[in-house]
Amino acid sequence: MGQRILVTGAAGGIGRAVAERLLARGDHVIACARKIDQIADLGAAGAMVLAIDVASDESVRAGFAGLTNLDAVVHCAAQAPLGTVEFTSPAHFAEIFNINTLGALRILQVSAPLLRQATSGRIIVVSSLWGRVSGPFVSSYAASKHAIEAIADSFRRETGNEQVRLSIIEPGVVLTKMFDQQVPELDRQIAALGVAEAQLYGEIYCDHRNILAKAGKGATTAKECARRIELCLNAKRPKPRYVIGKDSKVMVVMGRLMSDRALDWVFGRLYKSTPA
Repeated sequence: MGQRILVTGAAGGIGRAVAERLLARGDHVIACARKIDQIADLGAAGAMVLAIDVASDESVRAGFAGLTNLDAVVHCAAQAPLGTVEFTSPAHFAEIFNINTLGALRILQVSAPLLRQATSGRIIVVSSLWGRVSGPFVSSYAASKHAIEAIADSFRRETGNEQVRLSIIEPGVVLTKMFDQQVPELDRQIAALGVAEAQLYGEIYCDHRNILAKAGKGATTAKECARRIELCLNAKRPKPRYVIGKDSKVMVVMGRLMSDRALDWVFGRLYKSTPA
């Protein structure tokens, strides 16, 4: 008998790969996305499909209403915008926090009571290497992921991580449609920079664009992330964190072992246009 597993962010990327992998192995998958038409094919493949907007309290509560006998929840829904700290508005930060951080919190809060009834309930939340280290142009995304990591640590220590076991997944660059769209989106963003931002950050924006263009070589695939998430679901005693991808492993170790100044120097070498 397969498990009954809910997957958010199933419209694409890691969430889609997870839903497809779990369906293939015979699990009862509840696939969630903001719009049903984004996951209609998963419904045709045997999944139960739900429209859930993780940025809305009401949508999350309505989506989970009536759900029973859940064995696990895999939360993948997120957005990853780019921008400088100085020129990203507080309203934009708030929007990303609402989707990424509060979205994860909403899913955790509604699923924990259901999973507590299971023999070994699991919650898996996809974070990022940027949940452990922060770099140029990812401030709103990294901050939202750092906050998720803090929430996860508190939850584990409040519950003993026994009744409901929570694991965080920390991938590096993942080859998804969202990644494919980042270079063209960044080109548009660079072209639309205001005069002040272009003068201060135009060159380092171009550095970031070039780094992104090369980042796909050797990057992790969504299918590989799904495979590792499956291992986490199968583990008798799942680890609190799973680091996925060479880039993520390197950056997480560097963030743990290096001083702030040393890590600043590393980023300075990557972004040659950073002011001295």
